[in-house]
Amino acid sequence: MINSVPGVAFTQHSLCDVLTDLGAARKEKAHAEEAIAACQDALVIFWDRKMDDLTAGSEKNLAEAQALLAGLH
Repeated sequence: MINSVPGVAFTQHSLCDVLTDLGAARKEKAHAEEAIAACQDALVIFWDRKMDDLTAGSEKNLAEAQALLAGLH
């Protein structure tokens, strides 16, 4: 069992941001797809725990990852 679910969500949030940047730099669709998945996983936890301060940042990261993916098609 994971002891710090919010900590895991924050890590996923950060991973989303890094993968989006990496995907943009390398023009790799797979990084954008992984970024989207990481953001979505983080958002589920943030919404469930009502962590509104972190939700807004993850929603922004998700939108950036989705825009990257759309631009790489």
